[in-house]
Amino acid sequence: MAVRATRCLEIPRASYCLLRYSSTQTKGKTTQKTENIKIESTSPKDDNYDWIGPPDPESNIRPIKFAEPEELTDWERKYRIMRRDTAEWNQKFWAQHNKNFFKQKEIFVEKRLAELKSEVGDKAPEVLSQDEMVVFYKGFLDENYKMHMKYNGEWYERNINLLWPAFKVSTERLKRRLFNWKSKK
Repeated sequence: MAVRATRCLEIPRASYCLLRYSSTQTKGKTTQKTENIKIESTSPKDDNYDWIGPPDPESNIRPIKFAEPEELTDWERKYRIMRRDTAEWNQKFWAQHNKNFFKQKEIFVEKRLAELKSEVGDKAPEVLSQDEMVVFYKGFLDENYKMHMKYNGEWYERNINLLWPAFKVSTERLKRRLFNWKSKK
């Protein structure tokens, strides 16, 4: 049995100890197990930086805790809200998508194993081969093609709509830096 645990990262005001990975081998079959050990986080005292968290177990997307400085311009506030909304939309989409994927995969595997057991009897495999799973993966992608295209279109639209506010925020910050720099001389 091989066991590998990640080390805890000591970051000021936060500590993460994410995953423990173990694998065992029995009768030529390898079983892998991943479990969460500990995830601790405290809010940053300095809210000038965004924080990126560990991947969400349902969506596999890393959640972002957006910085909330006290003084924001209108463009900075609008930009932060648009980024947060886009991140939440993305999180929800992939959580639902992955839930649907694993549910359909489980149904496919159970159905196919039952078919093989009725065809072959006791010699039926306990696990489907990669070639048999390709049938599921292709079917799933074909079935969800329109949804993926709609997601891609909206993803591009949301990100393109972020460009102008990002540009405005960058120019405001540049002006602020230049103004403050000149006034210190």
